[in-house]
Amino acid sequence: MAKPKTTRICEECGKVFWPRGSRSRFCDGPHYRKCVICGKEAEVPFDKLSSKHAFTCSKECLNKARGQLAVKSAEADPKYKCKCSVCGKIFLATHPGQRICNDRHTIKCAYCGKEFEPTRQQLISNTQTCSEQCRRKLSVQTYQQHYSIENNHEAHEELIARMQQTTFERHGYKNALSNEGRELSGAAQAFRDKYGADRPGEVPELVAKARQTSLERYGNICPLVNPEIAEKSRKTLMEKYGVDNYAKSNSFLKQTIAYPEKSEYWMKFKDDPEKFVTQHFSENKPTLDQIARLCGVRDSSIKYVLDQHEGLDIVSYTYSRMEDEVYEILIDLLGEGSNIQRNTFQVITPYELDLYLPDYNFAIECNPTVTHNSTLPGWSSNDEPKAASYHKMKTDRCEEKGIFLFHIFGYEWSHRKDIIVSMIRNILNCNESKLHARKLTVKEVSDNDSMKFLNENHRQGGAHSSIRLGLYNNDELVSLMTFSKMRKTIGTGKTNLDNCFELVRFCNKINTSVVGGASKLFKHFLKMVNPEEVRSFSDRSHTQGGLYETLGFAYDHTSDPGYMWVNLKTDQGFARSNAQKSNIKKFLKDEGIDLSKTEVQIMQEHGYVQVFDSGVKLWIWRKESNI
Repeated sequence: MAKPKTTRICEECGKVFWPRGSRSRFCDGPHYRKCVICGKEAEVPFDKLSSKHAFTCSKECLNKARGQLAVKSAEADPKYKCKCSVCGKIFLATHPGQRICNDRHTIKCAYCGKEFEPTRQQLISNTQTCSEQCRRKLSVQTYQQHYSIENNHEAHEELIARMQQTTFERHGYKNALSNEGRELSGAAQAFRDKYGADRPGEVPELVAKARQTSLERYGNICPLVNPEIAEKSRKTLMEKYGVDNYAKSNSFLKQTIAYPEKSEYWMKFKDDPEKFVTQHFSENKPTLDQIARLCGVRDSSIKYVLDQHEGLDIVSYTYSRMEDEVYEILIDLLGEGSNIQRNTFQVITPYELDLYLPDYNFAIECNPTVTHNSTLPGWSSNDEPKAASYHKMKTDRCEEKGIFLFHIFGYEWSHRKDIIVSMIRNILNCNESKLHARKLTVKEVSDNDSMKFLNENHRQGGAHSSIRLGLYNNDELVSLMTFSKMRKTIGTGKTNLDNCFELVRFCNKINTSVVGGASKLFKHFLKMVNPEEVRSFSDRSHTQGGLYETLGFAYDHTSDPGYMWVNLKTDQGFARSNAQKSNIKKFLKDEGIDLSKTEVQIMQEHGYVQVFDSGVKLWIWRKESNI
């Protein structure tokens, strides 16, 4: 390129210089400016000369300048007079729709009357109770007042009718016991032909007749309200079952607990947990598991009864070392007093969540290999191996409630703890470093550098790929995305694979956020290769897959859970491909293996166990859909 024929005057220092191009405004310098915060004179980077922002000499001064700017911006924002819906105070808001002031508020629990200080989110959602127990009790109380058959017969009937109508519209039957769509007996068919319903309770005239009869005989539409009938019922139950309530009988307990012979313990515990624990565990506080074994029920049932009696402090809890470590990390990230619930059964009842952060709709399951594998029992011989679908089931239950469940498997925590902690930091928006992709440079990355970066920063480690693109902050690789030709084994069907690729790996440097990094790398790949189709997988145990939607991928389907083989001695995880019959002798370094045995038998004999994940989602980007 020929030099411009005329000289120019540098807009910064006033020197005459030969411009490099038609838009050059500054000479090569150096140029100096005073820092607006500390007053120190420092050299201005060439790419900052055209910036309209005030100059700062360091990152510390830049942060101070941003703080001052934020204060000025807040002061300059328009103010609106609003009335706080909680305390009634008139306050200045930044938008006219704000209905709660920023002061701390104390309200009374609508059930127990106790004063408590709700979080801001609780105020916004109009929470009225101080605890989950009070919320449930208030719900029951409200139902009794407004919809119970004794207090409001018409409202009760209307509620039942609405429920049945909704169920019928959605499923084609009015309730789970409906006979609609089934082949009926002669008597049932005759009843339907005569009344147009399956049961007497669905025929208004029969219901009215039954109520009238009950009123005439017992003085109430519900016979059991009559003291004589109630006493007769109690005597019948005592004669037949030896108890005054069927729920206390062995017949009922046989349907609900695994060991009916322990029903006496179970009933005593349900009646008075604190007294039961005092009588049977006088020296030390028992664990949930110890009480559950004595009563012949699951520990979740024990936890539920303790919740009802508000007696969670009468038992001791044993946490895995992993869970304790994760809890301490969350406290460090979010601060003391953060809303972190441990071992709660209230979210996906009757199943437990190890750590739950309601303010983030985020939960963490800590899965040590010994207790979360599908091959061997846990610490106790009474424990059973986890079902292959166990982790997926919990993920599904949380997803239904809008909660992201993050699984930490023992083999990951043992060997990739820093990466797992970085992933949690990223989810909670607590990363130590934040970069913007527009300020970074895209470069192709060598295979050696790619493998090293992935081994240090990706949960699954390195993977060889044919196309490797990275974002560099000066000379430092901070984000990497790799691609390979699409494999025939990932369900491509009749897809022509000539110009189709698989997104194999993507990650940032640990503890670093790169805003817009994935989009910049993927757009560069599309421009460079111009593919017809790109496929990729998101692991449901560790991610929600939202990144793919941002990149223009469409969700295809969710696969069944896959598994890793984990060495119990070293707690190292290995892909299932290592245990294929063609690889297993070399992998286990044992030429004497009997290949007539199953994969599970061989691996178990060599000290390995299966650990299943939650399945993966397949995402597909198609050129025809993104033009």
